[in-house]
Amino acid sequence: MPFVSVDGQQVHYSQAGDAEPAVVFVHGAGGSGRVWHAQLSALGEQCHAVALDLPGHGRSEGNPLTSIKEQAGFVARFLDILGLDKIVLAGHSMGGAISLELALSFPSRLQGLVLLSTGARLRVNPQILQALERGEFPFADAADLFASSANPALVDLTWQEMRAAAVSAFLADFQACDRFNRVNEIGSIQMPVQIIAADQDVMTPLKYSHFLHQGIAGSRLAVLKEAGHMGMVEKPAEVNQTIMDFLQELSRQ
Repeated sequence: MPFVSVDGQQVHYSQAGDAEPAVVFVHGAGGSGRVWHAQLSALGEQCHAVALDLPGHGRSEGNPLTSIKEQAGFVARFLDILGLDKIVLAGHSMGGAISLELALSFPSRLQGLVLLSTGARLRVNPQILQALERGEFPFADAADLFASSANPALVDLTWQEMRAAAVSAFLADFQACDRFNRVNEIGSIQMPVQIIAADQDVMTPLKYSHFLHQGIAGSRLAVLKEAGHMGMVEKPAEVNQTIMDFLQELSRQ
């Protein structure tokens, strides 16, 4: 489990494989790179797969960053230190917002984007923010992150991992998401983009992905059936195949 120093802080990441291109996975609010375990396991033979823990998340040091722009800049510096360029950036939810921000700010660094259960704007329920500001954990369970047919053991495991994260991390992340708005800029993205949505996602509803698909010329949209917000955990084989197909298409360009 390697670490690297970024901005004077130890940042944890996992990796698999060494083939080109590098695919860097960015987790969502309150999460860690562990959510991409199934992707690293499956994609290691086809690419150099890397999943990092953002500052103040997982096993990384530091405080959570307070804006999507700051987080995108941090990821860019992480890439610099690892010597990664012309990558495919894959982001889930908040990680998708970070990926969009990086694509808009540093387009020459990317070959393509994979955007999973995310949007060009990520407003957060004010009641959730208010609870977090009081230091309270605002969720009763992880049920809203999954389809109604999801394996209860998988939901329980995700809930345990959520509760292991600090309330302060969720607060910083959700405040950053609530302020994020690139609705008017996504049309300028010209690189290949694979969007992955889920038909039972109540956190970032399917209409968010349709908006991205309509706004980013040439983008591809795949919709997971009977899946919720945590599609890469709930439907790993389908997500992995979609990403592998996207990488194969990139290799032919």
